[in-house]
Amino acid sequence: MSDIKRWIPTRWEDVIGNADLVEHFQDILQASLDGDFNGLNSLVTGASRSGKTAIIKLFVRCLYCDKLDRSTLTPCQFECDNCRTDVSRLGLQGIDVLAQDRSIHYLPIDCTSITESELREKLTDLRDYHGFRIVFLDEAHRLVRRNMDEQLLKPTEERANTMWIVTSAVTGELEGMFKKRFVRLQTELPTVDDFSLWLTDRCHEFEIQIDEPSTIIRLAERSNQIPGDALQVLARADIKRPKRLTRKLVESHIFDLDD
Repeated sequence: MSDIKRWIPTRWEDVIGNADLVEHFQDILQASLDGDFNGLNSLVTGASRSGKTAIIKLFVRCLYCDKLDRSTLTPCQFECDNCRTDVSRLGLQGIDVLAQDRSIHYLPIDCTSITESELREKLTDLRDYHGFRIVFLDEAHRLVRRNMDEQLLKPTEERANTMWIVTSAVTGELEGMFKKRFVRLQTELPTVDDFSLWLTDRCHEFEIQIDEPSTIIRLAERSNQIPGDALQVLARADIKRPKRLTRKLVESHIFDLDD
């Protein structure tokens, strides 16, 4: 059940909607392969579970994958040591690797749970890593609510060879000077038809039976085409025996309201 909730696409074509986000991160990835590894600080906004984190984690994995298909920008299917190491940590602990002939340090920060002292320690330790550094601040607005965002202003200016990627469900709470340091992008939700096709593919991937086609359409509607919300329902269907997505399950699910 938890694996489906944490589902991350392994190919760019598995990303639903968010064409501008995909193009943005693919452009940075292609530039890095061409030798320009400066990158851009990116602020990605949008509703919770709308695909922000999934796209960013796929992008980062492409950067450190030792067997990346450069023609399609597709990472390996967890065949190289770097990809296997990160997936074993659920993408939560970060990774320090030599990939594509360069040193890459990836530091993910869960802004929901990190304490003030932990954040200060991570930002201080960041100076000790050589090579290129990628800092991913997930749901940064939660730092604002705990008055911890000011710690980020100086590091975003001073840390050379560092790419900052920030997600936030809301932007009004982020400090203005902080936002000016980033290219701003926003998630885009798919149509009901496109999302229904995507959900059908996920059911096939997870080997979940569907009681009737209208159930998929109803799930797309009830989840408001938000991938993470729909995956919660598929996670419930996955623990049924047999695995089965039913209209009753879709209608009975209570979707979390979380900003």
